[in-house]
Amino acid sequence: MIILNSLLNNQLLTNNDYKLYTQYLNNIEFKKPYFDENNLQLLLAIKNEESKLNLIGGGYIVKSTIDRDLFETVKDTWQASQSAIILDNKTGKIISFFGSQYDVFYSYRQIGSTIKPFYYLLALNKGYNTNTLLIDEPLKIGNWAPQNFEKTFKGEVSLKDALIHSINIPSIHLFLSLENSPQKSISTVEKFLKDIGIEGFYPHDITLSLGTLESNVFNIARAFTIFPNYGLIPKTYIIDEIYDKNGNLIYKKTPEIEKKIQTIKNESYSIMNNLLESVVSEGTAKNLFPVKKEFYGKTGTAEYSVWFSGYDGKISISTRKDGKFLLSTTHAIPIARKILNIYYSYIPLTKVPKFFFYSNNISNTSFENFISNNFNKKELFFSKKNYIKNIQNYEFLFPDLFLKYYDYDDNKNSSFQLFEFDKSNIKKFKNSLDLGEKNTYNIYIREKFFMDYYFPDLYIAINK
Repeated sequence: MIILNSLLNNQLLTNNDYKLYTQYLNNIEFKKPYFDENNLQLLLAIKNEESKLNLIGGGYIVKSTIDRDLFETVKDTWQASQSAIILDNKTGKIISFFGSQYDVFYSYRQIGSTIKPFYYLLALNKGYNTNTLLIDEPLKIGNWAPQNFEKTFKGEVSLKDALIHSINIPSIHLFLSLENSPQKSISTVEKFLKDIGIEGFYPHDITLSLGTLESNVFNIARAFTIFPNYGLIPKTYIIDEIYDKNGNLIYKKTPEIEKKIQTIKNESYSIMNNLLESVVSEGTAKNLFPVKKEFYGKTGTAEYSVWFSGYDGKISISTRKDGKFLLSTTHAIPIARKILNIYYSYIPLTKVPKFFFYSNNISNTSFENFISNNFNKKELFFSKKNYIKNIQNYEFLFPDLFLKYYDYDDNKNSSFQLFEFDKSNIKKFKNSLDLGEKNTYNIYIREKFFMDYYFPDLYIAINK
């Protein structure tokens, strides 16, 4: 109306036109715009990372890492009491998150039995095995009298049963056995959890063994990447590329490794992977999928929150639902199931590398003799698929020997060529990678040759 009055007063509008346009204006209905809370939370997360990149001004086109199909399919049925995140555990890309930015990245809730795989891993690394027997009898420490969920005791159970069925009392005994005093065990576990990036509120007492540590799904999903990655933790990110107003690429994120956990043996990770696979196939998370899948994970039930966190060879996921009188099996797992079923409807499940080699004498045996004694060289020579099947991740487990042999001069007394991949292509892939600082890059190359990541063309060809 202000503009119409001005036009009339300056004789730029006739009285009849003024009446007509006034009538039009009065007939306009102004509706409240639709407010999408989910998209706002995603936008806030992207803007937060933009600020870290020191972007000034506007007009940029930002390409995020978010899987739009997954995000859009899940978001409309999301509940305010839930939070979840799914990561690419090789590159660190945030594939999607659900719930408020605060709940996913900053809020703290007790994680319950989600904590157990981490200190069970420490026990395996100290020499415990899946058949180690643990005490399962009534326990009281000061005024604390913890209970098993079923309020029953079996006298003793194996380490495997204690983890996959999430039995509390034997888990506490395992926790206390890590060091020669309760306080040292607490300190050891807390240090390890902080080393792998779990930020939160730490209780500094034995209740830590049952997950009174408070954290969020982002920290837990990132920490779970140590299992499929055998100790590597990728640096997470949500912005993939940025273009200026003219369409020029001005920023492209390349994967970086945030940390390599040096203190855990490959065998320990491999055993833990087998245990966490059993949690899904026969333990507390066996209702995750209607049919068996090679997936790995752990449930967690606390007083005011329930969890499921897990992974395959490519993704890690963590889900949480807050509230009273909840169970992880009936409240957290259905959230994860919905997300994963949608994701796997168009993305194939990726297997976690297995640790197949236990020879203590390999350092004293030539690589060629070791291969000859353990594998059919003709099959390996004639079939790349058999190479993957029979010697999966040999280069990951024994990288120095692999690289030494791979550079073997074919003209010097070589009657066969074990590895059929073209050297120039592999070197080209390696040289094209930019994974941050040189020492981090070298650790990544030496410790983990993920074929799908480093050699995607070869990987696709092999799996056709």
